[in-house]
Amino acid sequence: MADPTPPSSPSQTLTDLKAELATLNRVSHRLAMTDAGSSLEKVLNLLLPRLLMRIGKNDDAKKKNRRGNKRKLPSEPAIVGAAAGTSGDDAIFDQIDGMHDTLHKKLIEMLMHTMKRVREDGTCKLPCVAILELLLPGDDNESGEKVVVNPFTINLSLAFLTLGINRCTPVDCSALLPGLLQFLECLLIENSDGEAVEGQTNNSCVGVGFLTDPSRKTRHDQTWHLVLRCLEFMSSNPLENAATRRAAKAKSALNVSNSKSDDSTTINVLTLDKTKQLLAISPILGAALFDLIADIFLYTPVPATSSLIPNGLSTIGYERLVAGAASETAGCKTWKEEFVTRAKLKELKLKLLDLVAPCRRFALFLVEKRFTAEEADADGVTEKEDGGNEGMGKSRTVALMV
Repeated sequence: MADPTPPSSPSQTLTDLKAELATLNRVSHRLAMTDAGSSLEKVLNLLLPRLLMRIGKNDDAKKKNRRGNKRKLPSEPAIVGAAAGTSGDDAIFDQIDGMHDTLHKKLIEMLMHTMKRVREDGTCKLPCVAILELLLPGDDNESGEKVVVNPFTINLSLAFLTLGINRCTPVDCSALLPGLLQFLECLLIENSDGEAVEGQTNNSCVGVGFLTDPSRKTRHDQTWHLVLRCLEFMSSNPLENAATRRAAKAKSALNVSNSKSDDSTTINVLTLDKTKQLLAISPILGAALFDLIADIFLYTPVPATSSLIPNGLSTIGYERLVAGAASETAGCKTWKEEFVTRAKLKELKLKLLDLVAPCRRFALFLVEKRFTAEEADADGVTEKEDGGNEGMGKSRTVALMV
């Protein structure tokens, strides 16, 4: 194993931060001069994920600098006199803190400029898959500690995903859904410090911790509405139906070279099957998605001035629904305003029902078993490895269909 990179001296860190600020100033100028349309979209495909990742790393580095600014690094030359050394260290660490603040302001400025440009250009698509990858749990760091995504990266990434998902195709949404569900599972099982609780996915207390923290609750609600948008758009996908899915699976198994449209169909089928596997093997995720769909089926339009909650809905479920953002084409701001008419709400319910029903589309909660009971026993395949609890999937499907 290679030796870990030695820590930079404070003076070198300050020099690097100044160089980075100069680079950001040049990039910001080029971004401002980029024409709208395909040119802007091409630039953002590379730039936006990097900016979102960098603002989180900058904030983490600032916190680390504040924690360690009283410890002298071995690589720093000694300063004669304890008082002189203390004052010199404090001064350079203060400068580093100031540079982190300056970088943070510059990154916020660039991201807000990007948000404004994208809102004005309705044809500009965002790199939603690359943005979502920033939120997914990664490998442990060199110290063996879990890598926690910075809140700035999470909050800003969710804001751009909320904007960008309205411009995704049904196939794009199919590709996004498994990742969104994985991120949602992380939110449901994380503790008060924002870290995932290992081995606690079956605990009945897990999944409600976000209610004690307004910022975590906001992330939770935003992610649920992203999942809901994906399901809504996927149901309109002309490539997704039972016959097409069976044909694509057969061609994939035989390694037959397909046309471009057939490749898209195959990719779509694989991502949808991955979604079903996630719901089947994760008890908390399957139960949470069941609750969301049930809340939508129970929801009925209420006047904007009314504080009444529809019959059967919990206060938490109601607040989760109405707090969501409306689609760009809706001409309003909130999910509640978008689905204020019964006709619009009925259309959404039918789309979700089309995804859940066992005789239509891909039966969201029903996963196909790869082994018979005898084969599973012979090969030592557990129920979770072969698609989870089939009986629970059937029960959820029947409950939503009734």
